[in-house]
Amino acid sequence: MAERVRTYQRDAVFAHELKAEFDEAVENGKTGVTLEDQARAKRMVHEATTNPASRNWFRYDGELAACERSYFWRDEEAGLVLKARPDKEIGNNLIDVKSIEVPTDVCACDLNAYINRQIEKRGYHISAAHYLSGTGKDRFFWIFINKVKGYEWVAIVEASPLHIELGTYEVLEGLRSIASSTKEADYPAPLSHPVNERGIPQPLMSNLSTYAMKRLEQFREL
Repeated sequence: MAERVRTYQRDAVFAHELKAEFDEAVENGKTGVTLEDQARAKRMVHEATTNPASRNWFRYDGELAACERSYFWRDEEAGLVLKARPDKEIGNNLIDVKSIEVPTDVCACDLNAYINRQIEKRGYHISAAHYLSGTGKDRFFWIFINKVKGYEWVAIVEASPLHIELGTYEVLEGLRSIASSTKEADYPAPLSHPVNERGIPQPLMSNLSTYAMKRLEQFREL
């Protein structure tokens, strides 16, 4: 049938051919994007480039600006060549664009705390410290774009000196771990079990989170 159709329409494309092309692209490492994904991305881009708080961060393209410039340097202790590729830099400022989906049960008064928890949970402060170290820049900013449909908004957050300091220590810890494992050719698991007096590994003990501990204390007071 395809051959017959192409006798009078040579550029005809059939669904099974599109699917085969799509499947091959996915197998080769590409990520499939749906029309819904595309529409969401367009809404987020529109918000980011029209919001008065963020539009100049994206639109500025003067001599001091660069996008996705790569930096390379060597860490002698770990014996590794390290890389940083910030989304955008303007002078001594680095900018990292992040999508975020804030749950509807997060109150406005708790939003700053929620964003800070996301920074720490996802290790954004670690990459910020890594990027500043490798580029020699002074300040690091995240531009968070909420991706909830119909409620896209922008939050610009500067990495605090404390977050950068913590991230720096964690970067050093990771590099030293890599250096040690490489030198000893030993890559241990990221945790260790306590042992008893006979040297037999014992189970770990679960611990309450800060939130759960506060809840427990509230119940105890009742």
